[in-house]
Amino acid sequence: MRSPRSILAAGLCFVLAAGVFACAAAAANGHRRPHPPGTGVPTTPAYSETHFGLTCTWADGHGAATTCGRADGSGLRVSVSQRLVTVRSASGKVLFMRVQSKRARRPSAPPTAGVAFSHSDGNVLCLWSAANGGGALCRTADGRGYTVGVLSTVAVVISDASDIVFIGKQP
Repeated sequence: MRSPRSILAAGLCFVLAAGVFACAAAAANGHRRPHPPGTGVPTTPAYSETHFGLTCTWADGHGAATTCGRADGSGLRVSVSQRLVTVRSASGKVLFMRVQSKRARRPSAPPTAGVAFSHSDGNVLCLWSAANGGGALCRTADGRGYTVGVLSTVAVVISDASDIVFIGKQP
């Protein structure tokens, strides 16, 4: 019969070996670590739409984020999912990140005035406007939590209480 100490040691070796294997596999695939769903990092692009020089991309997968930014890839990028909102620089540096609220403070209908195009994948709704050089606003389809926007001049995050919680100037 094996002693409890030897069983513990064997179990620990198994866990360490599995961890080393997972790290090696991730490194071989070019990843430092996997991104959990809803982190604002798109996984597989499922759909993209471009209007007024701004592109929004809906990623494939449960809890995946929708990311919007300039069509040429320069400037700030905003992402929204059911779990998080983020604003990133063109180099990928996170400038702002917040967890989405679980409930809407006051559900509201999306604006209709000035909206030229819209698209929803069922989880995230994005609206494009030609006003002020073009802009895209995205939020959860159920209207809870933060709304993110990217315009030709700024990136913005708006709370569900309609307060601006982040504004960053486009380079």
